[in-house]
Amino acid sequence: MKLKTLLIGSIILLTTFLIYLTTLDKLVYFVALGDSLAKGTTPYGGNDYSYNDYLRNYIANKNILEKYIDDFIEEDYRTTDLIRDIEDNRQIIINDKKQTIKNALIKADLVTLSIGMNDLYYKINTTNLETEDIYNHIDEMMEDMDKLFKLLRKYCKEDIIILNYFRQSSLLENDNITEFFNYANNKLQLKSKEFNIHYLEINKILENNPLYLPRPNSYFPSRNGYEAIGKKLTTKINETLLTN
Repeated sequence: MKLKTLLIGSIILLTTFLIYLTTLDKLVYFVALGDSLAKGTTPYGGNDYSYNDYLRNYIANKNILEKYIDDFIEEDYRTTDLIRDIEDNRQIIINDKKQTIKNALIKADLVTLSIGMNDLYYKINTTNLETEDIYNHIDEMMEDMDKLFKLLRKYCKEDIIILNYFRQSSLLENDNITEFFNYANNKLQLKSKEFNIHYLEINKILENNPLYLPRPNSYFPSRNGYEAIGKKLTTKINETLLTN
């Protein structure tokens, strides 16, 4: 009788443990990285809901959110800034506990990334648009992106999604700038494929849409714009991370 009771108890414990492991494996540790766009900066100053917030809510509503970290995001960030943060293993405090960026990347099931817009717009706004100069700058940007992707993949083996570059409304009629952005996005797409990073084309939903980009001289989206990016990210993770 005691043996039977012990056996039943062991089976219950094993079943409970297996259910726990199965549930744990389905939870999503979500790390958001990037610049002002990742933070949700609005066209009118300040910050609102970002695309990361919409994606976090979607995952949370499915009861599969293990943890969400967006504290490494910094406004006006450039690619080299994020590289330095990873190399230096930047540390922050979350709920009175230390959290390093390398540890977050190791644990992450999902990383979203917006980086490079500041690099690109800075060059366009501070030069006379000499074609060779801009192309050289984009090539240098991609060298930095290569270094960043290597670092990300060193620590994160799971899904990484990077947003591509898009033009603010005041730049849409400039053919040279269109070519620069096409060149940068083509390079970024190839580099993403090389490192098995998901490339998300948000330019196609934002450009030529005044509801999403209400100020011609700002590339920061409205709340509607951020929500549209969030929905596109939701579609992407349903095609990738959440397929099983």
